[in-house]
Amino acid sequence: MRKGKPIPEIDLVKLRAMLRLQSDEQVFYMLDEAIELLTPGARVQLFGQYLPLEQLRPDAQRAPTTLLDDVKAFERASRAGRCLAQFAAPDEYARRVVEIVDALDEGSRGRHLGSAERFATEEQRKALADNTRRSGRARR
Repeated sequence: MRKGKPIPEIDLVKLRAMLRLQSDEQVFYMLDEAIELLTPGARVQLFGQYLPLEQLRPDAQRAPTTLLDDVKAFERASRAGRCLAQFAAPDEYARRVVEIVDALDEGSRGRHLGSAERFATEEQRKALADNTRRSGRARR
């Protein structure tokens, strides 16, 4: 949303009803994005009800990033489709994303596909969903 425009009101009852109609995959995509939107306090309040918070604590304080860290972050962004999304046709985008994600470890597949979907156009998202469904390798 751009600044200055009013935020549309959402009826929570209707939202809950519509969420129940969505596929598990789509709900996980939304949850993945929602986690980023929550404040740290809201994350503790919400996830503390369902998950052991002591297991979610950061391992160590992060050091400031170096040029190498920035290059690696760019590589990850590129592999996630952030650059590809701006130029590729929908089918090409889906094919390349799946090819790149398949080269990564299985445990991070869902996260990378979620990133690719967030940066894709609507047509690219549809092609990506079709491609992963056809290959039998949907987000996990």
